[in-house]
Amino acid sequence: MPSVTRLLLLLVVLGAVVATTGCSHVRMALFMRKDNPTASDPDTLARGQQVFAASCASCHGDRADGNGPRASELEAVPTNFLAPEYTKSAARIAARIAYGRGDVMPAFAGTLSEEAIWDAANYLHSLQKAPAQR
Repeated sequence: MPSVTRLLLLLVVLGAVVATTGCSHVRMALFMRKDNPTASDPDTLARGQQVFAASCASCHGDRADGNGPRASELEAVPTNFLAPEYTKSAARIAARIAYGRGDVMPAFAGTLSEEAIWDAANYLHSLQKAPAQR
């Protein structure tokens, strides 16, 4: 009987792990389907730059080049938003800011307002330029 109890406990724990892991992917997918609620005007981009400086620059760098003061302490290399190959939509950036990336990047949905998340995402998206302009 104890082996049945252990098996049931293992299944419950495994189910909880699978459910929690899957939830973040579902939340990200749903977030990315949202319409961008803020315009990419100069005021929004300025607010986004302020949010980025306060919440993101320590890892991603003041220039958003992935070379912040904490970057060398991290297991994963922070995203370089200036890299030519970085071409993510504002919605994808906002979803990543909101829900993080496992244990590599923290989720900011509980810390930043949705407006601040979108402002930062619009700012980071604005840094993407055509390859000829880099």
